[in-house]
Amino acid sequence: RELLINEGLAVAAAQAVVDQRAADFLQAVRTVYGRPLVLTDDARTPAENAATPGAAPESLHLRGTAFDLEPLPDVQSLYRFVQSVAAVAAVWGVTVELGIYRGTNGHIHLGIRFDGEQNRLYTRGDGP
Repeated sequence: RELLINEGLAVAAAQAVVDQRAADFLQAVRTVYGRPLVLTDDARTPAENAATPGAAPESLHLRGTAFDLEPLPDVQSLYRFVQSVAAVAAVWGVTVELGIYRGTNGHIHLGIRFDGEQNRLYTRGDGP
């Protein structure tokens, strides 16, 4: 589903833990990208994170500053999305974790870092 600015946060149960700056950043990326982004995961409790296969123990989802999105339909869309993330990050002065996962658990991970850490790009796939 698309994160809309008038929606506030994507999941009512996560309202207390999603960082509003991160939600605003995601909306800015969506605006620059110009197409809907389908959100599949956002903030997690420690129990939810522990139950998520492959989740990092120090995941930005625990801080409420990470989102997982459905994969984009083609390489051109992915390229446009990455350009949008980079453009918004430069304006906002933040760094990002961008994970592109293909295969059975295909998704895009977008983590926003407000602490000045270095940008990170992850790719992983178990199939085409």
